[in-house]
Amino acid sequence: MHRCFGDARKSMMRPIFISGINRTGTHLLFSLLSGHSGLFVTGLEDDLVTAFAENGPEFERAFVAGSIGKLYRALLAHTCLPTLKLIGLRGTRNYTHAKEVYDSTVDFPFNLRKFEDDFLERLSGPNWTGLSAAKGADVFSAFYESLALAFAEQDKPVIVSKPGKGLQGFQNALPFLQGLDAKILYTIRDPRGVACSNTKGKGDVGPVVQEWRTDLEALEAMKLGFDVLVVRYEDLCRDTGKTMNRVAKFIGVEQEDILLRPQMLGGDFSGNSSFEDFGGAISDASVDRWTTILSDKDIHRIEDAAWVEMERSGYECQNRISAVRRMKRSLLKAVRSFRGN
Repeated sequence: MHRCFGDARKSMMRPIFISGINRTGTHLLFSLLSGHSGLFVTGLEDDLVTAFAENGPEFERAFVAGSIGKLYRALLAHTCLPTLKLIGLRGTRNYTHAKEVYDSTVDFPFNLRKFEDDFLERLSGPNWTGLSAAKGADVFSAFYESLALAFAEQDKPVIVSKPGKGLQGFQNALPFLQGLDAKILYTIRDPRGVACSNTKGKGDVGPVVQEWRTDLEALEAMKLGFDVLVVRYEDLCRDTGKTMNRVAKFIGVEQEDILLRPQMLGGDFSGNSSFEDFGGAISDASVDRWTTILSDKDIHRIEDAAWVEMERSGYECQNRISAVRRMKRSLLKAVRSFRGN
């Protein structure tokens, strides 16, 4: 039987996307969720969201033409499908960007042929002509459900994915995500910690803090189109149990002890500094590292630029209020007073 989007046999896995500002623990959260019995965690950073965000017109033309060939060519050109094929052939994947420091190679028990056949079958019309998929949400569903089948995880009700890029991609891809009923777990971190992780105290913190502020603004806009839970990196490291309980409730699954131990596709995971030398346990050593790495000048600069967003996100400024911040605070009060009148 040819499976298409009109078939009753189509599964209904709910997608959960993990996104966040750079250096905020998205991979840590991804790995903590990986061992849960009710979740299929994909184990890869797919770029479907980015593909539709940056190449929407090309996908629209394929839908209008009803062409499986045009759609699949666009997917091959703009998504992780070629990389996924290589991973499937190798049978393993290394999850760290610092291979000389961390060994995080894990088995990737993935039936490549089953995925490719099922994915194309879901997308195409009868007799492999035309399209069954009529919109972006159909492609997302087909991809994740075929991936789950290839891992023999198709009976799990929730799929967790980590798109390769962050908020701007979600905003631009929103028209293609309509009808997907997706939720988003969004990680944030103290901007001083983000700057420390990015620059190691030796680079310009200006672009880092500006990106942090821009993403926080985008987060507020994203809440209008998605069901979003904000997860602070500091809470994830220091109060893992309570934080993961919040995450489990948001997703709609029961809390399990496995949520407290990093996993990846059933294996122990130690792919970055949050796990270094801790035998798989979570370290909070990086949380306050900025206090010893960043200069007072950099700290002042970050706090003067981002104090409004910091306060809104629960981060306290270390330094006493500066003249710059005092002026901005007065201006903000004046604007609020004017709007109130």
